[in-house]
Amino acid sequence: MAIDGRFQTIDVLAPLPSTDSHIVAFRHPTLSSVARCLVLCRLLLLLVALFSSITIKGKSIILPPFSARLLTELLFLFSHMGWKAAQKLIHHWKILRGDNVMIIRGKDNGETGTIKRVIRSQNRVIVEGKNLVKKHIKQGQGHEGGIFTVEAPLHVSNVQIVDPVTGQPCKVGIRYQEDGSKVRVSRGIGASGSIIPRPEILKIRATPRPTIAGPKDTPIELVREKTYDAKIGKGMPDL
Repeated sequence: MAIDGRFQTIDVLAPLPSTDSHIVAFRHPTLSSVARCLVLCRLLLLLVALFSSITIKGKSIILPPFSARLLTELLFLFSHMGWKAAQKLIHHWKILRGDNVMIIRGKDNGETGTIKRVIRSQNRVIVEGKNLVKKHIKQGQGHEGGIFTVEAPLHVSNVQIVDPVTGQPCKVGIRYQEDGSKVRVSRGIGASGSIIPRPEILKIRATPRPTIAGPKDTPIELVREKTYDAKIGKGMPDL
């Protein structure tokens, strides 16, 4: 992986002669800011690989190889994604695929559409037929090239679910019913507080369940066979 600076090219992942060369490369005046950040991340990765141990309350704990590898991958991820972006990822999504939403910002402000895809790693959603952009695609094996109109992702903060009663955008809350089931409800100023139903498209499995028993499936006769009966002692262990 080569990083192009302003006046020269430096291979960040290539082995460097010594630690001094790391410092020289990091302080080199011709490197761009992105190249300096990647060199610094390489130094952090080397430190994690060399010193794979942590100290907790005065006790040194040696991390197993998978933990050192996990920390290395996390540092690599955060170095590209950014600490703030990684901390702001939504963990509990209230907008699902198939919901009817209204766009509240952007060129399609005020228009409604259906959520086509949820990109949780980027906090973005794709609304069917909205936020259209032109995309140039090269010709390849199995597809033709040209200029195509596609739906660009929108940040989830730019859309709101439409209240099923009032038809206006609203916030989403969580409510537990008497039977213990969790449902989504509309909330906010002017919201009806009604239940937002779960989209029917989520009930359709991407891979349908097989209806014919395969060679690794247990026969139904063995499944229904009763192998335990406490009254007659059937299936009881021999003590």
